[in-house]
Formats: sequence, structure tokens, C-alpha cells
Amino acid sequence: MYGSRQLPPGPQGWPVFGNMFDLGPVPHQTLASLRQNYGPVLWLRLGIVNTMVVSSAEAAMEMFKNHDISFAGRSITEATRACCYDQGSMAVAQCGPYWRMLRRLCTTELFTNKRISESKNLRRKCINDVIQWISDEAKMTGRVEVARFVSLMSFNLIGNLMLSRDLVDPQSKEGAEFFTLLARFTQWGGSPNIADFFPFLRWLDPQGIRKKMERDLGRGLDIVSRFVKERLQYQNPDQENTKKDFLDVLLEFEGDRKEDEPTKIS
Repeated sequence: MYGSRQLPPGPQGWPVFGNMFDLGPVPHQTLASLRQNYGPVLWLRLGIVNTMVVSSAEAAMEMFKNHDISFAGRSITEATRACCYDQGSMAVAQCGPYWRMLRRLCTTELFTNKRISESKNLRRKCINDVIQWISDEAKMTGRVEVARFVSLMSFNLIGNLMLSRDLVDPQSKEGAEFFTLLARFTQWGGSPNIADFFPFLRWLDPQGIRKKMERDLGRGLDIVSRFVKERLQYQNPDQENTKKDFLDVLLEFEGDRKEDEPTKIS
């Protein structure tokens, strides 16, 4: 554990609240100005949570290239703890055997040049679909909510890459619901939560953010998990020559037990 003399410099802050009130309405500008007084590495206390701010390319390279293992962890917010999302998502999961296993699968099965080239026709199909949706909507109503159609197109693109099928239709009740859920995920995930700065308040959930996230994320997971259940129900073991999608890879995954790697993916 570092002693106070070894910590980077920073403003003293208020009792209990620390530097929360020092950031102002535009925190990124405040942090940029603090660099002039305290240097490129700044130490702040947000509530009772210690926070280090890095504001130069040189300092970032020193941390994440030369000391990457020490700084590989992620700050898990209360919103992302809902439905154990922080344990299953590669985007927010902590660095470890499970995260490395997911990254390796995505790298080999989704992000190689060969896989990306093979998905060209799928991407074109999804783009053509969204153009047709927008055209039909404009003819029927005279106004178009572009963000909604782009969001549904992205969801269908992911569906085709992972499950070899479209997942939602813009005219369906479920498609409209899923778009609303996505907007709420973003809202709850980006809302400042007092429980993140004062962890002893987590059980109380004073702003109700985790409760709202569990409600909306839970419904979103219900929609997505239905497609997985359908695949398991109608899976045909005789179709060995059928081209496998990413869901097949996940369902058939067998780990090699390296670094406590799981043998199955939930």
C-alpha cells in the first residue's frame, strides 16, 4: 500500500466529499487546468474513492505499456453490477482468465480479416434493410426517427454475425421495446450515482439506478436469451457441415484449463 508521500500531487479537497465539488460543470476542462498546477498525473478523492487522472500521452504510455498489468483493472459502477453484467460482458469485465478467454474467442472468430470479409454481404443486407425502413417510414408518417432505425440495424447486424438471423423488425412491438431499453441502458449507465462515490450506500441504492438497470437490463436479456434457447431447442447434431456462427462456437466451447479458464461458457 502506498503512503501519502508517494501519491501524485493534487488539490486537498473537502472533508467527506473530497474533490467532487472542485470539478465544476465541465470536469474535462477543470482537469486540463489542474494539470498546469499539479502536472500530468493528478490524484483526486471523489467521495471516499481515490482516483488518479492521467492527462498526457507520455504518462499514459508509461502506465499502460510499461505497467499494464498493474493498471489493467476497471472501475465497476453500480449500474454495471445489475444482473451480473460486469461479470459476463467483455466490455466491463475485470482483466483475468475469463476476460482473456472471451477476447481470444472474439479475436479469432469475429475480428480477423477473413471473418470481416466474409460478413461483407451481411453488412450490405443490413444497410439495405435500414434504407428501406427509413423510406417506408417517411412515406407513411412523413417523419423519421433515424436513431431508432440505426440502433435496430446494429442489433440485427450483431444478430446475423452471432446467430445468423435478424433479431427484430422495426414494426414489431418487441423491436420498439428493445430500442427503448437500449436508450435506458445508456441513461442509467451514464448517470452520476452517489453510491459509486460512497460504496457504503450501495445497499440503499439512494437514486434507484441499480433497480432501474436491473429492470431494463433484465428485460433486454430476456429478449436476447430467447434466441439462444431457440437454438438449443432446435439444434441439429447431424448438421456438421453447416457453417457455424459465433453462437455455435460459444455453445461448443471447451476450455483447456489454462490459468483457471472455464471449460464452458454460461
